[in-house]
Amino acid sequence: FMAHICFEDICYLLLKEAMKLKLIPHNKIVLFEDDLSIGNIFDVNNYELRENIFKIRNVFENNPKLLFKPDLLEDRKLSKCRNIIIWCANNPKDLCGVYYVVSKFQDKNIKIALVDEKKTEDALIRYSFTSEMSPEDFPFFLDKTLEIGFNEKLEFKNKWDVLVKENSIFRALVGNEIKSVEETYFDKYILRNISDKWQPLIEVVANCMFEDEMRVKDWFILWRLEKMASLKIVKIKGSKGDFYSDKEIRKV
Repeated sequence: FMAHICFEDICYLLLKEAMKLKLIPHNKIVLFEDDLSIGNIFDVNNYELRENIFKIRNVFENNPKLLFKPDLLEDRKLSKCRNIIIWCANNPKDLCGVYYVVSKFQDKNIKIALVDEKKTEDALIRYSFTSEMSPEDFPFFLDKTLEIGFNEKLEFKNKWDVLVKENSIFRALVGNEIKSVEETYFDKYILRNISDKWQPLIEVVANCMFEDEMRVKDWFILWRLEKMASLKIVKIKGSKGDFYSDKEIRKV
């Protein structure tokens, strides 16, 4: 008996689809949606510490259905499960998720399915998020999974313990390491994509998504832009409604 754990709703749906198409064997899937690269991680199961992040995501992801689910890893079926496969890509959200899950499951056999790159006949496809996969990619990455040994599990747990102790507002991928960073860490990468001439907000967000140093989702970029607008670093104009529609942005 085996369980899959993933950190993105789209990855969850793709996994289900890959199982339905019999591309990979049918097993339990657990979706852990909280973004542990952001906010207070002193106690991941404490709603009061995490609710703020969920409220922000509800707004900026335009996803009212996103709900805090405590004790996901205490699931009875999951605790009976000896073998776990964790699906992740090289981004802060997934890697923080991996550290947390491994720190909780030191006694299980854990394999990591790292969705990084795939060679096709004419291209090298690079992935920043598991949501960029197609169901057909799953057998390929499942074949490449690596079981992590006792020492590595301990190392992941230690990394998580350090992040919890530092408990900064954000955690970022710096080089190949997840590091605690200050609140304005990502802003320089966002500001690189904004000039002092008006340009469509949607364009700026799209360009930021290509910044390799960030690997964050569009909702996070929107949230930071609103924060920078309130600090008069950038100016945003346009209709009040939908955050994207016809909004424009420039540096102040």
